[in-house]
This record gives sequence, structure tokens and C-alpha cells, in this order.
Amino acid sequence: MKTIRIIICFMAILIALPTICFAYRYSPRNSGMVVNQNLEVLAVNVNSPAYNAGIRPGEIIESVKDKDGKVIDKEDIRSFIFQSKDVYTVTFKDKSIQLKNERIDKSGDVGLFIIKGTKEDAFKNLFQALTFNPAVSTFLTVKNIDKDLMVITTYSHVDKKQAHDIEHHALLSGGKGLGITEETIDGTFAVGERDGYTLLKETIHQEIGIMSLFGSVDHSCESSGMLEREVIECMFGETPTHRE
Repeated sequence: MKTIRIIICFMAILIALPTICFAYRYSPRNSGMVVNQNLEVLAVNVNSPAYNAGIRPGEIIESVKDKDGKVIDKEDIRSFIFQSKDVYTVTFKDKSIQLKNERIDKSGDVGLFIIKGTKEDAFKNLFQALTFNPAVSTFLTVKNIDKDLMVITTYSHVDKKQAHDIEHHALLSGGKGLGITEETIDGTFAVGERDGYTLLKETIHQEIGIMSLFGSVDHSCESSGMLEREVIECMFGETPTHRE
């Protein structure tokens, strides 16, 4: 009887393992700032640490110090503020602000950004990024465009090999997991204005097929906010930060 129970438990673990591994995922932390190579703030995630500290698009970072007061080399600032896990100080022309990166999917509105430039320029740059930049167009393929409402919808469906090639920390709250068989990604992107700022709202939804012993099971995933960030970097011709 004991042997039978052990076998049953072992089989249950095998069946559940892909889903368990896929469900156990991390969520990247960041400040909410999207910064270019010249250290100009291109966009700020609404309700993120940077947004709540009063940082807005168009401001230029002059220097950054880590928690111990060490000045970060300028060529390393962009990656430092993207990866830092501790408190750091960002200095602009007229202010210095202490920041600590947080999980954007918990602290802010994952897909809502205020961005640099006019809404017309933003919509044009968004279309070009989603159409011509393979860093995002591969899995955010343009499906429909409404120029009057400034809304773009996307859709992509990739097979097992392509799904495993996608850097899932940019899509999900975490890593690849096990047994992925296919992936469907729907996106809606809307540009507008509020309080004198250009707004970009990105809504990305994913369905993942996960293989178990009894076939494929669909798993619905929320976005981690990282792909939304990459879209903005591509809109401004920047290399996505995590790929540098």
C-alpha cells in the first residue's frame, strides 16, 4: 500500500511539474524610468517610484550614486538604474532624488506611461516600432490600426521553438518554465493626452500552452511590464536595456 501511495504521489508531481515551474516566477524590479543613451528620461511609468518622486519625461540625469555614495560611471548609469536592488540617488539639474526599484506590477499601472513628445509623434513612433523593429514586432505583430482613435492592436501565435526563444522575463512575471508548447500574445496600444502630457497605454495578454502527461493545458499570464518598457525603448530607437 505504501508503495502504491508513493507511485501515485510521484505521478501527480510529474503531471503538475510543468505548471508548478511555470507558475513560480519572479517579477523584475525597476524605477519606472525609461532612459536613453544620453541619460534623458523618455518615459515614466505612472505610479512607479520615479513617477511618485516627481520625475518626468525630458529631464536629463546628471549623475547617479549607489547606496554607499559611489558615483556610477556615466556609461553604466542606464543599466545600473535598471538593475539596482538597493537605494540609489539620481541627480538632475535642479534636484536630487533617492529611488529604490520596485515590482511595477505591484506598485504601478503596468502599462500606463507618460512619454516624451507629442501624441502624433508617439503614435507614429509606436507604429514604426511594432512594424519594423524585430525586438518587439516578432511577438507584437500589428493586426489593426485606428488612426482617429490612435489605437493599434497586435496579435501573434508562436510554436514551441519560437516560444522558448522568447525572453520571457520581458513578457511574463518570470522565466520560461517547463513544457511550453505554444504561445499567443494579444496587445492593445492607445495614445492620448492628459494634463499636458502624452500618454501611452499598453495592454498585453498572453496564453501559454503547457505540456503535461495528459496533453497541453492553457495558462493565462499577466505581463511583468518589461515588454511594455521595451516597446518604448524601440519607439525612440534605443536598444532594450536588458539586451545591452
